[in-house]
Amino acid sequence: MAKEKVRIDIPDSPFPFIPPVSELMSWLGAPKGLHTPLYWMQEEQGLGKPDLKTLRKACQDGVTPRIAEMIKANIHEAARAKGFTDLLEEVVPTEPVVNGTNGAKWLQEAKSFLAGINTHQPMKLDLPLTFAFLEQRSAAESQLVLAFHNAGNIDAPTEKKLSLIRTAFCETCRHHTLLTSQETQAYGSAIADTNRPGHPRTLELVADALKCTFSLRVDFYHQLLACFMADMLPLRKY
Repeated sequence: MAKEKVRIDIPDSPFPFIPPVSELMSWLGAPKGLHTPLYWMQEEQGLGKPDLKTLRKACQDGVTPRIAEMIKANIHEAARAKGFTDLLEEVVPTEPVVNGTNGAKWLQEAKSFLAGINTHQPMKLDLPLTFAFLEQRSAAESQLVLAFHNAGNIDAPTEKKLSLIRTAFCETCRHHTLLTSQETQAYGSAIADTNRPGHPRTLELVADALKCTFSLRVDFYHQLLACFMADMLPLRKY
């Protein structure tokens, strides 16, 4: 009988509607994995266990419930010491996270980032537009990935499933991205063809898939940066 394992991190998804937050963290020179900041946190608080190897395993593969509880206790201890008990309650998802999505981790990191800044600022910052964008994009991402899962599981001909996938993608992009209609239709067809059994990976298909990945990333960061800069405008008067 397989032993129960608990994983304490949400795995990144390669689907670029919301890129993995670890991508941004690596650009900023921060650790991409959760295990490293957890280890630093333990070192700062004088908590010797679990070691870095075990923390990495907890984030990537899972550990026993006993070790998971130890890590959870360390996190709560550090949060109390730093005065972040309320923040800890805020960043823990209150609803199940859809497998294959990145939005929940973006919201966690954004809330932690803002709380960290505000501990060192006399004037508390607020980022309403940034958080509104992340929340809306995250909800759209979850609905889109669920639509993909549901389309793949229904008892229907392949073409019907692919049509549902294409429609879900195009409608989501129409409402939540700045991509043109022509781009959306081309990328929707590329995603459908990628999921078509036995469909050859032609150069044209690979090119469309790469363009889709690039365009969705640019769209996400463009809108995120625009919202962030708009939130920063009121600070110009100080």
